[in-house]
Amino acid sequence: MNAIIVTGGKQYKVSEGDVIYIEKLDNEAGDTVKFEQVLAIIDGEKATFGAPVVEGASVEAKIVKNGKGKKIRIFKYNPKKGYRKRQGHRQPYTKVEIRQDLCLSMTTITFRSQGSRITGFDVQGHSGYAEAGADIVCAAITSAVRLVETTVNDVLGLAASVKVRESDASISLRLPGSLGQTAESTCQALLTGMMVYFAQLHDEYPEHIEVLEDE
Repeated sequence: MNAIIVTGGKQYKVSEGDVIYIEKLDNEAGDTVKFEQVLAIIDGEKATFGAPVVEGASVEAKIVKNGKGKKIRIFKYNPKKGYRKRQGHRQPYTKVEIRQDLCLSMTTITFRSQGSRITGFDVQGHSGYAEAGADIVCAAITSAVRLVETTVNDVLGLAASVKVRESDASISLRLPGSLGQTAESTCQALLTGMMVYFAQLHDEYPEHIEVLEDE
């Protein structure tokens, strides 16, 4: 996975483990910094672009060292005035190592629909409410997702398509194209209830969960 970040007025394409040189930061070697201006996230064939930044995304890096680049020598000369001046410049820089190429500090839930029919949902990112294992927002979201997925596939036996990706902490579910009347009605009630529940969760934790609809 790659991310495009902005720091010091410049754009950089980074991934985990990259070492890059950027405009000097007011941090010391060993410090951890977080770049919150993320313009885009590229994961294989999937790309997410911000407007202008990707909501809730950041990139974490460790300061390796601060230093100065090679000296650039500048010579100014005006023969008519007998003016001569020589000066040098060494541009300060900060060397950083990308520790985590993508850190979503918000969970985004997008419900997919065709007309009035909800066809499934995509859940992406960690809420960032608390550390792993103590994040009650992530726990609430995960429980609701697992309940719906288990009901649809294990209880109703509908074989909905489920995809899980650990690289960006995402899970998606899509209902089969044609269902019987009872199964369709049950699934729509489940997904509608899930949407209402997540909307209420968003009202309580607006900085940690976003609910979207996409037709």
